[in-house]
Amino acid sequence: MTDDLSDEIIAALLGGRKIEAIKLLRKERGMDLKAAKEAVEAWLKSHTDNAGEDAGIFGYTPQTRVWKSFADTVITLAIVAALVWALGNIITVIAGLIVLSHRDGYTKTTFTVTGLIYEKHRESGLLWGLEGTLPDGKARLYAPDLADGRALGYQGLSKRFPSDTRLEVWYNPAVTGELFQGRTLRIIPYTPDLAASEIRLINWWINFCLLPLIVILFLAARLKKKIHEK
Repeated sequence: MTDDLSDEIIAALLGGRKIEAIKLLRKERGMDLKAAKEAVEAWLKSHTDNAGEDAGIFGYTPQTRVWKSFADTVITLAIVAALVWALGNIITVIAGLIVLSHRDGYTKTTFTVTGLIYEKHRESGLLWGLEGTLPDGKARLYAPDLADGRALGYQGLSKRFPSDTRLEVWYNPAVTGELFQGRTLRIIPYTPDLAASEIRLINWWINFCLLPLIVILFLAARLKKKIHEK
């Protein structure tokens, strides 16, 4: 059954147009999709086996295998990059959820700058922040949006936030003092609506991390299917 394919179908197969060959076979013989696909694949298998590794049929040549392998690698790298980006920034979501879950405990107060402080940070080397006092004692304030220490450096930060500078902040002593994405959650620069500010950060992660990951996964699945169905 697979040896008496028409010249037109064989030409399509030799030209690497497997889908076209299936359509032609269905049209010529009134076969259903499954049967036509099985007949075409049987013909490809038998002729590839007979011709050896250098068979000139698209989908079975060494060149085609290299191309498919390369395409798979590129798609995999794109997925990994998107996944790393999303997971690397998910701490923003965790921090936002912590703040939102404790938002009733935040009070508006004043942070008085006494000097600069830095942490040895595994990603950026040195992470600059502000050392100061609150009404109930000493504190530290790290806020990337308030002062980009890597860009300004010591001199720039000293000029922007000299000693005795007074900053309005949200303060909640019950929240962790650990750093999240280079910022403190116990002390947060004051904004009129604390919850809205945190929701904006979470939305940023959704729009620029999660959604791109979903789109890349969807496109990758479509591309891999299209590549391997030939």
